[in-house]
Amino acid sequence: MVVLFIVAAISVLSFGYVVKADRELSCADNTDFRMEMDYLGQTALNHAKALIINPQNVTTGSGGYWQGKDELKIKPGKDFYDITVAQSTGGLTPRCTYDVTINAYRKDGGLRISETKLQSQLRFDPCIAYWSNASSSIPSNMLIYGDVYCNGTFICSSTLEGADTVVGDVYSDTFAGWKTGQHYSKADITVEWPAIDADDYSGGDYYIDGVRYQCKILYSDNYSNIEMTTDESSNPARLFYRPGNLKLQGNVKINGSLIINGDLLVEVGQASITATKNFPAILADEKLIIINDGKLTVSGLVHVEEMEVGDSASDISITGGLFIEEKAIDIKDDYSGTVTVTADPMLSSLKLEESDGDVLKWMPAGGAYYKSTKRYE
Repeated sequence: MVVLFIVAAISVLSFGYVVKADRELSCADNTDFRMEMDYLGQTALNHAKALIINPQNVTTGSGGYWQGKDELKIKPGKDFYDITVAQSTGGLTPRCTYDVTINAYRKDGGLRISETKLQSQLRFDPCIAYWSNASSSIPSNMLIYGDVYCNGTFICSSTLEGADTVVGDVYSDTFAGWKTGQHYSKADITVEWPAIDADDYSGGDYYIDGVRYQCKILYSDNYSNIEMTTDESSNPARLFYRPGNLKLQGNVKINGSLIINGDLLVEVGQASITATKNFPAILADEKLIIINDGKLTVSGLVHVEEMEVGDSASDISITGGLFIEEKAIDIKDDYSGTVTVTADPMLSSLKLEESDGDVLKWMPAGGAYYKSTKRYE
């Protein structure tokens, strides 16, 4: 009886240890699964960042950015992750910030047995809205939503805190005025000047993935009340090339890129230009001039030698970036409208191929970082 009692006691104790060991093993497995999903979630964040800051080679939505994909994996197996990307809606420069949602999980028999959900915010920094290769003084009715680069002295006429004339950082030799961000030396900038020229299209040819296409040549120097179209089979980038000065006199809509080997004059009404992906909206070797109730709305990169806004010009809106190669923007003293420049690195990114196969890839953002990351259920 004593022996049976001892054996029974030992059996009960052993069973308890086995149960406890099984429980600890299950906890260890769960912890291991969770750590693996956490690492997979971090991998997914890096994947999203790589594609967001390189929009030229990926499929993008109407906003110009990669919007994510479901059931991605880094190797064969049961581990997957979903990515959702959306442009941020808060703050004064939402086009420089993107909300990234990650769902990393393991599937077994069609069921998710381990899962990590992350929410993060990716911020472009710096994100240039306005670039001037000369000293620049802007009035209070020019609003810049994004960072500024100025090769010289940058003066913002508005000195009142909260005026929001420059919503971003300023990279220049010296600075005076009001801004929401910081002032840095121009040597700290990590964005390069976009080395493109209208002369590159003087022959009318351009290339995409080694295939030669033809610009649509604008033979007239004056257009009004027109929506410009082109044969997209022979001109998929919808490039319109003018070998000389060009005047737009109201109610002109261009879905594509306008390349001018001369001056571009906008007057007497609205001109609207929406760039094709990977190409500039306006590329002018000389001046961009807006006068006489001329109203200009641009989505994409504006790259000009000089820019002048006359006293009687109407409102000007550039979403993408304004890059001026020589003299700074010249806004006349009696101008009563508003010039608004908003940084959008997705709309102003470039991928331009030369005849020898060399490719220029450029965007007005010097990098990106995750501002915050948190779990969600």
